[in-house]
Amino acid sequence: MKSLNIISFSLVLCMLMCFVQCKTSENTVSSFTEYQGTKLIFGNEGGFAGTRDEYHLLEDGRLFRLAPRSIDYVFVKSIDSKKASQFFHSYENLKMQDETYQDPGNLSYFLKNTDYSDHLLTWGGEQKPVNQKVRAYYRALLQLVK
Repeated sequence: MKSLNIISFSLVLCMLMCFVQCKTSENTVSSFTEYQGTKLIFGNEGGFAGTRDEYHLLEDGRLFRLAPRSIDYVFVKSIDSKKASQFFHSYENLKMQDETYQDPGNLSYFLKNTDYSDHLLTWGGEQKPVNQKVRAYYRALLQLVK
């Protein structure tokens, strides 16, 4: 009877370990670098220290950050895939791909949807004030980070 309990316990333990390994593997850097879907890339750069904060939201809701002064990506968290999908649809519905902001400043903000490979919004300079819809969309993305 004791051996049956030990075997059952061992089996449950192995299944748990497999589940944990499978669950965390989707949040690894290798899963991020192999990801082929659309990404929303956003962040800021510059300022006194010249640092860059860059985030990548994937369609499945995973959020990664490019570590400061590094080339390493770090998993931040997962959000509900429906909420992530809303960000991607809003980008299209708000016609962000039609906006043209290439006005970097001392502290610049940026936004990119990888479906539009040559399209990057950068603002923060003094030449062109940013549209309110771009600003509101960017702020909503930043709320994901908090």
